[in-house]
Amino acid sequence: MFDYEADFYDGPTTLVVPKDRSWYRSGAASDFDTGADDHNGWDARIKNLDMKVAAGSHDTMFTPAHVKVLAGVVKEVLATVPGAGSMDATSSPKIRKASKVKTTNGHAA
Repeated sequence: MFDYEADFYDGPTTLVVPKDRSWYRSGAASDFDTGADDHNGWDARIKNLDMKVAAGSHDTMFTPAHVKVLAGVVKEVLATVPGAGSMDATSSPKIRKASKVKTTNGHAA
C-alpha cells in the first residue's frame, strides 16, 4: 500500500470533502500527509481538480444527519457531466440496489 504510486490524470475530477476537515489537517489521513495541502495531495496526480464541500467529517459525512447534503453535492457534480442529467435513478436496477447500501461510521458496510 505504501509503495503504490497512482498515475497522473489530466481529465476533470471532483474531490468531495467534508466540511470538518480536521482529520485531514491533523496528518491522520496518511503517514505522509502534512495537512498543508487543501486538495490532500491530489494536485500532484490530477491536473484538472475541482473540490466540493459536503457536511460532517470524514467519519460522519455518510450518516443520516449529513447524507442529504452529500446527495445534493453529488447531484450538482452529476449535472455537469454530459448525458448524466438524463439518468433516471428509479429506472436503473444498479442505482436502486446501490441506494440500499448501509453505512457505518461513514464507510459502506
